[in-house]
Amino acid sequence: MRKLALLVALVSIPVLVALGCGKNEAASSATSVAPAGSVLYAEADIDPSGNQKQAIDELIAKFPGEGGAGERLRSLIEDGLRESDAPISFEKDVEPWLGDTAAFFVTDANVGTGAAMIATDDEDAARDAIEKSFEGDAREKSYEGVDYFASGDSAGGVVDGFVVAGDERGFKAAVDASDGGSTLEDDERYEEATGDLSEDRLGLFYVNTPELFRTLQQGSGAMALGQFREFFKD
Repeated sequence: MRKLALLVALVSIPVLVALGCGKNEAASSATSVAPAGSVLYAEADIDPSGNQKQAIDELIAKFPGEGGAGERLRSLIEDGLRESDAPISFEKDVEPWLGDTAAFFVTDANVGTGAAMIATDDEDAARDAIEKSFEGDAREKSYEGVDYFASGDSAGGVVDGFVVAGDERGFKAAVDASDGGSTLEDDERYEEATGDLSEDRLGLFYVNTPELFRTLQQGSGAMALGQFREFFKD
């Protein structure tokens, strides 16, 4: 599972929007899978088009190295997987199913409950990559009709068009959200914070400060809040 976590972390890094091929017109939003009330949420368009893709290519070209932005970053991911002895290859096992959005959510800041999500265009190929990433240490399980793989407290599976990987509670929270539960997409506080943002954006990072304050109060972060208590509360 640590290989899958590495892969998700690499692809979820916002700078990897440069992997885009320019075919995307509107990135899908992972807010339909992230639960309402999430403390943290971030998403990035990993398949930008038009001016966005051109701007990224021009920026990357200013740095040392050869090839376009996509080539350099694919090479970076492959190197990272190879150095970690991962049983999967980006080119063979990931790129065929990779969609247009990478995201993550956190529901509990104290224990780090949450999951990373990557949109997929081929759910069967994505499931194969998830199973392969466990290196034979996977247990097949099911939750609310969704099949997934688990090892220890880590879980990975495909949920409503997204590869979801995280701790098991985070994975189940994504399943619950997608299966008629309350999602961030319909969260009034999230909509208030992001409603005026341009749809033509590369990504966003959202912090639910009142909920963050509440979770920190319940855990070890309470003592560290100090003079910032009123700021978080409001």
